[in-house]
Amino acid sequence: MIELSKVQREIKVYINDSAFVLDDNKATGQQLLERAGFAINEYDIYLVIEENDDKSKKIKNNETVNLETGMHFNVILKTN
Repeated sequence: MIELSKVQREIKVYINDSAFVLDDNKATGQQLLERAGFAINEYDIYLVIEENDDKSKKIKNNETVNLETGMHFNVILKTN
């Protein structure tokens, strides 16, 4: 008898219009920033809620996001 293993679905998200394929359906703001090559102490990451209306939500470094394929994030230089 052949045992079927669990198929893990890849999640494709976009950070500053670059596509990233992730193996997990959850990530923190810090993990997303690091995956995209940004320093967590210099940049903030925002989840784009409505592209046409420029609505977004800031994701804290320690905040966990439930990821879905097609989500868009913007990374912006922190201001003092």
